[in-house]
Amino acid sequence: MKVLIAGGSGFVGSAIARACAARGIDPIILDTSAPTIFVECIQYIGEVCDKDIVDIIFDAHPDIVAIFDCTGPGGDPESNAPIEVRFIGYVLHGGRRKLVSMPVRFCEVS
Repeated sequence: MKVLIAGGSGFVGSAIARACAARGIDPIILDTSAPTIFVECIQYIGEVCDKDIVDIIFDAHPDIVAIFDCTGPGGDPESNAPIEVRFIGYVLHGGRRKLVSMPVRFCEVS
């Protein structure tokens, strides 16, 4: 199973990539800068609004099951303020797969 993480080099995106990798989910990172995370992942340099790079990614990885859009304002690792990202993917509901798009709020709990 693979997930695409747009903004995967940032604070929240890299945390999602690490969490996915720890659970056996293959993260695919799309970012404008080289990833700085220390997990095994597939990396693409580009922007999520660039249709050509997105087409290349989905052609190469048709088994992507979810997208995390972490391209919004970055979080401050020193702050405990919640950060909102968008999740787009399939969830199981009543035994059926349903495509959803919803905001997800993250905040570190000490």
